Amino acid sequence: MRVDLGFLLNARQALLPLPLVDRMPVPPADVLPPFEPRTEKLPARIVAADGSAASVGLIGLARFYEEAGTRPERISACSASAWWAAMWAGGLEAREMADSALSWRPEPHLGVQWAGLPRFTLSALRGFGGLAKADALEALFDRRTWRMAAGSTDFPFHVLAYDLEAGDFELLGSETTPEVTLGELARVAAALPRRDEAVRIEGRFYADAAAAPGFALDLLGDGEVAGSAPWDFYGLFLDRRRWPELIRAATRRP
Repeated sequence: MRVDLGFLLNARQALLPLPLVDRMPVPPADVLPPFEPRTEKLPARIVAADGSAASVGLIGLARFYEEAGTRPERISACSASAWWAAMWAGGLEAREMADSALSWRPEPHLGVQWAGLPRFTLSALRGFGGLAKADALEALFDRRTWRMAAGSTDFPFHVLAYDLEAGDFELLGSETTPEVTLGELARVAAALPRRDEAVRIEGRFYADAAAAPGFALDLLGDGEVAGSAPWDFYGLFLDRRRWPELIRAATRRP
């Protein structure tokens, strides 16, 4: 019960902020350490399946690749990890990714439905708020990545999605659905496997694979695994105090 009450406190601070008391801190200018050239040989393929706040560590991993003067040959992702991977594949540098992420505010991106707050309080105790506004999230990524299509990314990028009608998993992205935008893929990565939340693409309804029954990490394909924590969309957005620490920790990848 203690964890649930902590979640509700974070939610109240984010969605019903009090002046002065809950003022959001200014994003630290030194969230990324000074650029340090590296010579390590890095994995060509990355599998990113972290659905928790630790997924922001992909920003630090992107800096690590920049310092090595290279980039991945391919990233397969799902859940929150897909958001940072989409920015990376879309051509944003680690500094741009960090500045963008740390400047987010929950209200417009969660699309708060004030009339639903009593229901939100009850459902939060079950681990899900039900307040995500999918079109707001898609619009956010469209702005950040200039409505880039998956077929135009710097390197192949795919999101593992769950097809509600077929009851099966499918990789959407650069090679399979090249015309789909990164914003649409980000939206899929935040959708629960319910018809009212799923994203319609080419006549099919898709949701985040990690939130669906039967999900297994190996469905994402081969590659070095970058996180495998459970799906936690609201925790990611509502409590961002550790984001800078998580980003910096990933830049020290051994």
